[in-house]
Amino acid sequence: MLSNIRNMSKNVTLRINYNNKMHALLPPILTDVSLRDGLQGLSREAEETFTLNKKKDIFHNIIFNYNPKNIEIGSIVNPKLLPIMSDSLHLYDYAVDFIKNVSKTDSNVYILVPNEKGFNIGLSHGVKNFSFLTSVSNSFQQKNVNKSLLETKKELKKIFTTIESVQKIQPSEFKTKLYISCITDCPLEGKINNDDIIHEILYYYADFPNINEFCLSDTCGSLKCEDYKYIVDNCIYFGVRPSKISLHLHVNKENIKEVNCIVKHSINNYINRFDVSIMESGGCSLTIQESKLLPNASYELFDSIYKSYGVDGKN
Repeated sequence: MLSNIRNMSKNVTLRINYNNKMHALLPPILTDVSLRDGLQGLSREAEETFTLNKKKDIFHNIIFNYNPKNIEIGSIVNPKLLPIMSDSLHLYDYAVDFIKNVSKTDSNVYILVPNEKGFNIGLSHGVKNFSFLTSVSNSFQQKNVNKSLLETKKELKKIFTTIESVQKIQPSEFKTKLYISCITDCPLEGKINNDDIIHEILYYYADFPNINEFCLSDTCGSLKCEDYKYIVDNCIYFGVRPSKISLHLHVNKENIKEVNCIVKHSINNYINRFDVSIMESGGCSLTIQESKLLPNASYELFDSIYKSYGVDGKN
């Protein structure tokens, strides 16, 4: 199916850009990942200063000053690997209760689970909004979650079978997000072939129709705009709905022009879901050297880009 992708790409881009001229821009839907990705990018020394109360203060800042549509709170992961995540369920409970009874906002609270064990713990705890992890690199997946890509796919199948079973017994709405990491570089393998990335995205989109959001993650902060255009334009061509695509970007002064190009191409093609953070840290500390970790995209970045279109960049 992908053999003719390169020949199609230019025509796909032209077709989409032509259609965009006839439609208004969609407002951004932002997911704050400060209290998950932002925290896991901290140095070990900085982690020791982050008490539960300090995390609550960051949460209050996010809710009252930014009020994102979604907020991701920690991860249910082995505390020996990421000690800073050991109180994630406590923080999750606090956040859900605070939003419901104090701030009375409509933010959805997510928690990340790297495997079926973490999912089952979250499910038994009453969690309904989950983020999951996969990638387009087998080496990355082995290093990050100690599973191959094939094993990850099988495990995700079991998880979503469980969700379907729970919904039959007790109807309730689960919100689910799947991070697809290493778009387009892996910290262990290097550059990943764009066609292979498209193939993986199409697989998840076809086999997991109940996933609400497929988040393309620029793990290394090295994603080039031309590569991104090629990947996302052809995913849309083969049927992936833009409303199900989101972006997780890492930003510094060196890649800011690429990031601006990537975000603008997304906006022009009806992709309006983006991860943001108020932290100056971020990244996958389990697979990337501390010196190479980059912060997440900021609220200010998206606000600035949307304002260049004459649109408010807030949720």
